[in-house]
Amino acid sequence: QVKIHSNGVMSAADGIALGVGTANTASNVLSDYEEGTFTPTFSHGITSVGYQNQAGRYTKVGDIVYFDLNIQTNAGSGANTRLKIGGFPFTADTSGSGHASIGYTDNALVNSTSTNLPTLFREPSALDFYNSGGGQYVGTDLDDPDSINIYISGVYKVA
Repeated sequence: QVKIHSNGVMSAADGIALGVGTANTASNVLSDYEEGTFTPTFSHGITSVGYQNQAGRYTKVGDIVYFDLNIQTNAGSGANTRLKIGGFPFTADTSGSGHASIGYTDNALVNSTSTNLPTLFREPSALDFYNSGGGQYVGTDLDDPDSINIYISGVYKVA
């Protein structure tokens, strides 16, 4: 059923079939789209963390989430656990099918033993940090956990 609202917005209760002509197959139906914000946190790797800024935006199309975030700390101590960012709006597929890239960091996440931080979603709703050798990047690897400024963008598949 299609409805045209008074403001001109159209609603299609079961989705919109794209590029299929009259063949309405499930693989070509867009039935889920959402935009919003979320509050990222350092969920592991830093204790007693304080934040100067926590801002995240996302767009979800079907089962894929595109996001960007900025997180800045003003207090905290490194812990001997893998550094993770949580607070994402949807639970990630645990297959590790997501990825992210660091657009900017103020060097608080770089030290003499690690100059690159690849990231993967290996657990639901957490962005894990790894060092350039593929090992865990833990909070005690941070030079200055109470002064981090990082911008990250990425994509992941929802569970």
